Amino acid sequence: MNTEYTFTNGKGGRAGGLGWWWHTTHDTIDKLDPEIFARDTRIYLSLLYRLLTFPVLPFYVEPAVEELIRALEKLNDKLAGKFDLTTLEVRLRELKSRAQKFDEITAGLLTGGSKENIESIEEHAEKQQSVFRELVRISYHEKEAYFFDLCGPIYPIPNLAAGEKLAVSLEDSGSYYMYLTEFRRGYNRVNAYVKRLLGLTGGEDVSI
Repeated sequence: MNTEYTFTNGKGGRAGGLGWWWHTTHDTIDKLDPEIFARDTRIYLSLLYRLLTFPVLPFYVEPAVEELIRALEKLNDKLAGKFDLTTLEVRLRELKSRAQKFDEITAGLLTGGSKENIESIEEHAEKQQSVFRELVRISYHEKEAYFFDLCGPIYPIPNLAAGEKLAVSLEDSGSYYMYLTEFRRGYNRVNAYVKRLLGLTGGEDVSI
C-alpha cells in the first residue's frame, strides 16, 4: 500500500483518523470506497428513519444532567472559598429529579404508549426539542447562544471554563477580578438556562 494513503494523520490525540488529503483539494472521489460509502449511507438512513418515525425523540435528559452535576462537583472543589456554586448545584439536582419523570414519559411513548392522544405526544415532542436546545447551550456554547463558537477542545460546561483560571489566580490580583467577572457572567447564563429547563421538565415552582 502506498504510504501516502495511510489513514493516520498525526499522533495520539492529534490523529485525524483520515488521510493527509482530508479537507484539501486532493480530497477527491478516488479516495472514496463505494462499498463503505453505501454502508454508511444505509446507517444514516436507518437513523433518520427512526428519528422521523418514532412518536418522540429517543433521547433522555437525566444522563446529560448527571454529567453536568459531576462537572460542577469537580469545579466546586477547586473553587472552595472563592465562589459559591450552591444555587446552581441545587437547581441541577432538582433538574435531575424532574428529568427522571420527564424521561419516564419519553420511555412510555417509545415503548407502546397510547398514540390516540396526538396532541399530548406532539406537546411532549415539542418540549423535548426545547429541553435539548437548552442542554446544547449549556454543554456546547462557550458564551451566549448567538455567539459563534470556534472548533476545539470543549470544557464540560463551557460557560464555566473561566473557573479553572479563577481557581489558581492570586486573590485581589488584577487577573483574579478579571476571571471572577468572566466566571460570574458565565455562571449567570448557565443558571438562566437551567431555570428554563426546570420549567420545561415539569415543575411550576422554579423559584429555586
